[in-house]
Parts: sequence; structure tokens; C-alpha cells
Amino acid sequence: MTAPPTPGDNRWTDEPLSDHSADELGRSPFIETVASRIDRATVADASTVFGLVGEWGSGKSSVIARVKLSLAEDWVVADFTPWSSGDAAAMSIEFVSTLATALDVEPAGEGRAKFARYAGFAAPLLGVVPLAGAVVADTASKVLSEIASRPPWHQQFEELSRLVKDHGKRVLIVIDDVDRLGADELTNLLRIVRLLGRFQGVHYLMAYDQSTVEGLLAASGVAGRATSFMEKIVQYPFEVPPIPRANAMRLVQALMADLVQVTGTRLDEVGLLRQSELIEVLASMITTPRTYGRYRSQLLAFADHVRQAELDLFDYAAVTWLRLEAHEVWRLLPKWRSELNTGSRTTGLLQRDKISTEEWKQRLRDVAGDADPLDLLRVLDLMFPGVSSNSISNFYAHPRSVSEDTFIGRYLLLALPEDDVSDALIAEALNDINSLRESSSTNSLGQLIDGPEPLASLAVSRAMDQRRPVTTASRPLIDFLIERVQAPRSGGEPAVGPSSLLRPWLARELAMGIEEAVITPSETLAKIGHAESFSYVSQFSSVLGGDNTRARRTLQGFADYWAAAIKERPQELIEDGSLLTGAVALVNYAGGSDRIAEALDPLASDSEAYIRLATAFVRFRRWVGSNSVTYEMTFEATEFRTVVSSETRGRYADGLAAQKQHIPYVTDDLDEPEVEDVQLREFVIDSLRALDGGN
Repeated sequence: MTAPPTPGDNRWTDEPLSDHSADELGRSPFIETVASRIDRATVADASTVFGLVGEWGSGKSSVIARVKLSLAEDWVVADFTPWSSGDAAAMSIEFVSTLATALDVEPAGEGRAKFARYAGFAAPLLGVVPLAGAVVADTASKVLSEIASRPPWHQQFEELSRLVKDHGKRVLIVIDDVDRLGADELTNLLRIVRLLGRFQGVHYLMAYDQSTVEGLLAASGVAGRATSFMEKIVQYPFEVPPIPRANAMRLVQALMADLVQVTGTRLDEVGLLRQSELIEVLASMITTPRTYGRYRSQLLAFADHVRQAELDLFDYAAVTWLRLEAHEVWRLLPKWRSELNTGSRTTGLLQRDKISTEEWKQRLRDVAGDADPLDLLRVLDLMFPGVSSNSISNFYAHPRSVSEDTFIGRYLLLALPEDDVSDALIAEALNDINSLRESSSTNSLGQLIDGPEPLASLAVSRAMDQRRPVTTASRPLIDFLIERVQAPRSGGEPAVGPSSLLRPWLARELAMGIEEAVITPSETLAKIGHAESFSYVSQFSSVLGGDNTRARRTLQGFADYWAAAIKERPQELIEDGSLLTGAVALVNYAGGSDRIAEALDPLASDSEAYIRLATAFVRFRRWVGSNSVTYEMTFEATEFRTVVSSETRGRYADGLAAQKQHIPYVTDDLDEPEVEDVQLREFVIDSLRALDGGN
């Protein structure tokens, strides 16, 4: 396999290409047309000016190089570079020197002297005081007297015309980069071509950008007639064609293949689809060699950053295009990210309005200058789910997407920002943990998770994303996560912090571990504690994809343990009400309610004992608001009914009203998870009375 081009590959620099062996731009027919028309100009024809017209970067110089190779062998081709001359006199000297050299005029001969005199005579005619390239300090009258002492211009022209004709060769003077000239330089050049150099058999090929040249002519006072002025100078203008779509497709396909190989990227089905969509979009926008070359060199120059900054390859390619061709849009990506993801904008506290395709186009038109807004929208469509260029989104969800808030910084910096976490480090750490290898990556991941926000939560979230496709249990990972959950945190943890994210992750690992018998329920209880275990096992159904049957089966070992505890040591559980209600709820869910039915009836020996027993079923639920935490006092009626029979409840129902002291209490928005004992008792009595529809 041929190695992909490196960033130093110069096939797509601004240097002209003259290789006939590969027509990557599909321009061979155009070049043959230009060369064929030039070839029809003879040594006996009046001087003809051919124009090669194309925008900046369209590949005019490369076309010229290939046209030269395509001309008949009897042509004498010379390059005239007017933009390297300092002034009109120097330009005229450069011109006649170019022509004399093309005609093989002896450097010290009379012919060369005639050319020199011709140039010296022409410079003042072009309206410039310096003569033959030297700065003359004499007065203008001296110049005029010197002109007057010479033969008339037409005599010198006819004399040189005979010299050129006697030479018997077809001459093509190539003038490239005309649009590099200043306004005065351009007008002097056109005078030279139109007046000074119109020798029979001497023809010209000028390369220029039409709009630039017309702008320069307008600056010289030719406004309003610049186009017709150029039509008088250039008899045969040839417009350089854009890169054909098929060729652009092949170029971008090859570039993407190079990029995939350079970065070592492996593509899945989604990756292949995204690559195809990106190639389609880019090929429609690459119309000039310079556009393609600039884009290609940038992609390959920073290809190492795809690995180092852990970027998605095709988001990197799309973002790079925006950075080069629509820099302001690239700069606004972080500001627009929410709207690009949702396809809507905030218009009120809870209201969002959809952003139409036409509105997106106008927004892009306002900031992107001459770039086609539909093209830019198609690029954004590949990267963000909220925009569409043709009513059907081309966005495919993928890892490390630029659309994600935690990743977008990487694409702007082409590096890992300080507030980001390396995906490679996480992958290596997870692999080392599962392999029981102590490593710096494992230690770093542990330190990140145990450390301050926001990196702690970001590390957990990224690790969960990488672990999610895996469906096999890992005992070392379970032990690692338990250590992280139990690690002390300074200053307290926010309501949404790493532990709140770790819990569902650990719950999933525990569920798989118990299913596969890499850890037992008793080991789980010993490691994380009896009370803590309920917060994990209660999530088994959700972490197992909502499969209740599978979750109940996984929980059977825990149900056996707690059913025995409820029957054999109930008082121990009552002392910690959370254990009692959690145990009853778990056994109920696992399908074992019959095993603990009426289990606590013996503890309700009288009405006071009945009320004390019911108090163990009061829970304080925690509610987290935007800037506060409150509690709600609730009674776990379902669990109470399970372990206390209807006969026992009925025995004390009628006497509950007499136990009330009518003390006011509040159940919602409590600042702390507690109330006074008399309020708690009053709430329990009211809950018991409502339990079976009593008063």
C-alpha cells in the first residue's frame, strides 16, 4: 500500500503543476482547447492576445504550464513578469528584454541595441519620467528634448517589426498573475501589450482575475468601461472551469482515505455513512485547486491532533472547513451550540421557538460574507442534530461529537482543554482495572473521580459512556467503584455530583455481577452496607433496561436475606426505619410478599405498640430545588400493609381517634428530615386512620 501524503507533500501548494500524467482536476479537454486555439496563430498573423480568466486560486498557473507543454514545437515561449519591475520604464525594459531573449538576439549586437533604444523611447510615451530603468533627476524638458532628437516611434517600431519577422518564429509571451499588479502598473502593462508589443507573429497569453482587473481599471479612472476596455485588449478570453464534480468527489475521497490512514481511525457502519455524507457536501464546495490544496494541507498538518485531542475524525474535518472558509461561523459555534442542537431559540422563561431553515440561511448570510449559506448549513447539518438543510437531518449520533458541550472546546483548540478529561486515559484505566493492573491511568481516573467538580462528574460520565456497550461483569471494576463511592469528599458534595452519577453506574455493574455470580448478595451487603444497598438494588430494573423479570431474578438473593431478617430480628430493623421499609419493599418487588405477610403482628401488642411500630414506616423524602434542598414526610402504607395484617389494623382502628391531640404539623417543604415527636405521632395516627379508609 502506498503511504499517504504527509503534511509536507507539495502537490497542492501554490506552485503550478505541469504534469500531464494525472489529470486530477479534469482539465485536459479545456487545456487542449486553449492550446489548439493558440496553435492556430501563425508567424504571419497580427499580434493576438489570449486571456486565461479565473478567480484567485482557480489554477491558472497550472493551466499555463500544461498549455506550454501542449503547444507545437515551433513555438518560442517566454515568460514576462511585469509585477517584478519597479516602474513603467523598468517594465518596458523587462518586456523588450524578454522579447529579445526569446528571439535569440545577440546580447552585444545591434539588434539588442535597437531593442534598448525602443524601450528607452517608449518609457516616456508611457507617461513615466525615469528612463530605461534609471532614476533621472533632470527636468521634464530634457526628457522631451531627448525624445525629439530620436527617430519617430513608428519608424523604430517598423524597424523592430522587420527584425522580428526576419527571425521567422512564432513567439508566445506569457504574462501570469496580472491581478498582482497595482492600478498604475496594470494600465502600463496594457499599453505595452496594446502599443509597444504588437509585433506580427508575437502573441500573448495573459492570466488574470476579471473582477480584480476591472477593479484596478476603475481605480485608474476607467470606471464604467473596464469590461469593454479589456475586450479590446484580449481577443480570446478563456474562462478557467471549476473542478468538475466527479473530480472533486475523487479528490475528497482520496483525502478522507489518507486522513483515515494517517490517524489510524477505524470506521463502523455509522462512520462510513458519515464519511459518505461529508464527502458529498465537501465535493460540492471545492471548485478551485487552491481551495482544495489549502484545506488538504490544513487537515494533514493537524492530523496528529485528532489522536492527541481525541477528536472525531469527521467533525474535525467539518470544523476545519468552517475555520478556513467561514471563520466567523466557526467562531460562533460555542455561542450557537444550544440552538444548533435543539433547532430552537429561547423566547421566554419556558418557551422556545423553532428556527426555520430560511432563518438559519439568513443568519449565515449575515456573518459569512460571500460563502453560500446553503453550503454552510449542509456542513452544520452533519455536526448538529437541530439543523437541516433539506428537511431531513443528516446528523448521526456518535462519540466525541462536537455537538456536545463537553467536547466542543477540543475542536476549537485542537487540544484537550484544562476542563476536559482524556477519553484515552479513561479507556486505558478501565482496561487496567479489569485486568487487575495497577497503573498511572487507574490512579489518575481515581483521583479525577475523587477530586473537585466539574472534572469529577465529567470523568464519571465519560467512563460510563465507554462502559455502557459492555455487558459482561467485572469484579475489579465493582470494587473500584465502591471505593470511589465511599471516598471522603471535602466541603460536601453538590446535589448533582460524582456520587449521584456513580450510583447508577455501580448499580448496573452490581446487577451484572450478581447475575454472573462474580459477587454475591452477602458480599455486596458487607461491602456497601445494609442501608446503602437499597439505593443500588432499587435501580436494578432501570439499569437492566427495564426488564422487571430479569431484575426480580437478580434480586432473589437479597429478598431471601431480608425476608429472614424481617421474621427473625424485626426489632433490629425497626430501630433503623430505613432498613425496615427498604427490606419490605425489596421483598415485595421480588415477589415474596407472602413470605413476610403478618410478620410484624406480634409487635403490635397494644395500641401504643401499634403506633410505635407504624412510626418505623415514616420516611423523609429529599427534594432538590434550583438553590435549596427540602424534605417531605411520608408514610409507607404499602409496606406497612404487607407486614401488618388487616385483622391487627382493624383491632386498633376505632381507638385511633381518641389518641389524637390535634397538634398541627407540616409534611412538605421541611428544612430538615425531622419533626418534633408529638408532631410525628400526630402524623402517624392520621396516616393509620387513612390507611383502610377510616376516619
